[in-house]
Amino acid sequence: TLHFTGQVPFRHVYVHALVRDSEGQKMSKSKGNTLDPIDLIDGIDLDALVRKRTSGLMNPKQAAQIEKKTRAEFPQGITAFGTDALRFTFASLATPGRNINFDLSRCEGYRNFCNKLWNATRFVLMNCQKEDGSPQDCGLEACGSQPTGDNGCGPGGYLHFSQPDRWIVSLLQKTEAEMDRHLREYRFDLAAQAAYAFVWDQFCDWYVEFAKPVFAGADEVAKAETRATAAWTMEQILRMLQPFMPFVTAELFKDFGAQKFGTLMTCAWPDIQAPQGGQDVGLIIKLISAIRTVRSELNVPGSASIVLLVKDATPHQQKALHDYASFIQRLARVASIEFVAASVGQSAQDVVDGMTLMLPLADVIDLAAERTRLKKEEEKCKAEIDKINVKLSNSDFVAKAPPEVIDDH
Repeated sequence: TLHFTGQVPFRHVYVHALVRDSEGQKMSKSKGNTLDPIDLIDGIDLDALVRKRTSGLMNPKQAAQIEKKTRAEFPQGITAFGTDALRFTFASLATPGRNINFDLSRCEGYRNFCNKLWNATRFVLMNCQKEDGSPQDCGLEACGSQPTGDNGCGPGGYLHFSQPDRWIVSLLQKTEAEMDRHLREYRFDLAAQAAYAFVWDQFCDWYVEFAKPVFAGADEVAKAETRATAAWTMEQILRMLQPFMPFVTAELFKDFGAQKFGTLMTCAWPDIQAPQGGQDVGLIIKLISAIRTVRSELNVPGSASIVLLVKDATPHQQKALHDYASFIQRLARVASIEFVAASVGQSAQDVVDGMTLMLPLADVIDLAAERTRLKKEEEKCKAEIDKINVKLSNSDFVAKAPPEVIDDH
């Protein structure tokens, strides 16, 4: 290129890490441990995989050993993960400066992410379209692009929007800025992680749950606001994920402004100018998560509806809990919320942003059995500590063990 044009052929070259097999071995034909990306995309049965791995070997005598290992590692062959799941997997693994031990379970996890995105889109469409497929008022057509804020539609009209609506738009803005920064720095792994965390942890796990009772309610104004926010946010999500998952997002985008904007790959990268807001939603999420953790750790029956007692809540926190009482009761399975001045005995406790949460469980769980379980757990932890202390008191172990092993102990 320099000889014929006088131009440097590439000014930016991205060198990725070496992809090894799940055991950290370099992939090679002679070892029979290579993976064909097409087989990960389309899937392949065990016999076909064995034939592929044992044909054309430099040393045919290794065929039996390679077949045995292949049948042990892939007893059912390789299931189809799809192109987008594979692309997202390698983007998430693109951490600079280290080798990549490729594990099929990562592909499986990101295939689940594709399914999650598909289901979330269908949920939004189900609530943002009429039965004939046309957009609802304040729905897809009006919110396919950044709302202006002067027509009462979309997050731009934020004066009338709920805290959850403003919260999800605020997080979307932060996520887009974070992804934009990571992509400019070629940190595809961090960009993929940011998108994954927002879509799965924030939008699907929380905003959708906040939206469900609104869609099921009778307040048409609230429905229109949530419908607009959900549709607009979903369309922005598809834009952000397009570089990582071009096929799934393109298919879903057909229902989100394709008629207005054309194909997804020609759309501009999201340029979000949205209001900050919804700070109380973060508090409510932490509170619900804390209650769920207590219920899980103490084996509280899922059908049990318990009272939530709150101590040391500020006036602002009390108002937030009052405003979101219906969400807390539904998502944390709480019968009622009461504010108290003193601690209550025989209750599980946790602290969230200075508030003490108390869940009276004397009539819900077997306290004696729970004490026995915790006692056994305590003894198990003490035994493990004693075992570690014995190792660390052994000068030979300390002298020979790698530094990272000592740090882990």
